Amino acid sequence: MTFHSKLSMLLVSTVLVAPGVWAQDVVKQKPAGHVNKRDLDGNGVISKSEFMTDAETRFRAKDSNGDGQLSKEERAAAHSQAQQRRAERAARRQPQ
Repeated sequence: MTFHSKLSMLLVSTVLVAPGVWAQDVVKQKPAGHVNKRDLDGNGVISKSEFMTDAETRFRAKDSNGDGQLSKEERAAAHSQAQQRRAERAARRQPQ
């Protein structure tokens, strides 16, 4: 089974597991005052369309060769970059 097929199955299962959220077609935004980049129209909720736009953007950022699939190497690179960002954030939170 290809990674693309697995990703599709994961997305379908997510929709089936969370019917209440998808039925309303919105996800509540984080607490007031938090700038939420996913709320593209600034109405205080994240629509399914906004959520999927964000997912597509993140996928394209990880798909370094633009072939529409994430190879093992691309997934490893994305994982490494995420670990580095987490370490940098943790370092900034440490008292000096």
